[in-house]
Amino acid sequence: MTVTVSSPALIAPRSTTTGAGGSYSHPALPPGEYSVSFALSGFQTVVQEGVRLSVARTLEVNASLGISGVEETVTVTGDAPVVDVRSATVQTNIERELLEAVPTGRNPWVMAGLVPGMVTTRIDVGGSNGMQQYGMEMFGSSAAMQTFSVDGLKVNWPGSTGGWTMQYYGFSMYEEFNFQTSQHTAESDTGGVLMNMVVKTGGNEFSGDAIGLWNAVDL
Repeated sequence: MTVTVSSPALIAPRSTTTGAGGSYSHPALPPGEYSVSFALSGFQTVVQEGVRLSVARTLEVNASLGISGVEETVTVTGDAPVVDVRSATVQTNIERELLEAVPTGRNPWVMAGLVPGMVTTRIDVGGSNGMQQYGMEMFGSSAAMQTFSVDGLKVNWPGSTGGWTMQYYGFSMYEEFNFQTSQHTAESDTGGVLMNMVVKTGGNEFSGDAIGLWNAVDL
């Protein structure tokens, strides 16, 4: 069976074939919304639409193909799987749609404040702390127990306690934030909070966006 995934997040669709037991894998896909197609000669082609893939998650998408005497395609538009049955990591994903919609500042540390149970050491009021780093605490962890990554690459500053990032970032460069707070993946070398900042990727259509930030002050 041929399994093909397509998405605006990909330059071109990717295809693979199933093994003897019917299993397949599409590793290292960028986050985004996908269409998954299952095709085999003599059987109906099944297409699963609206499969949302987030950072640091493995989704299991299955299909049952009926026998078909003519060319036939069945499109499934139900809810996409949201539970990663292969991982025990406690994590929260903040996707671009939420980042752009919430009436808050849009820096990574403000997004951390949206994670259930997270305590941040600053409060951003109207973007007043837009270029500041915050401490992130979960289950009593200290500021030294913070890991910052961009696309999985650790970017912590080695000075001080080691629990701070070594640079500032453009707020509009991100597609998604992944916050891991317990049962971390191997990319984390502490037991506190891992914040992985995933940058936007190109697709097969020319596009762009712009963002304007300002503070209004009443005198």
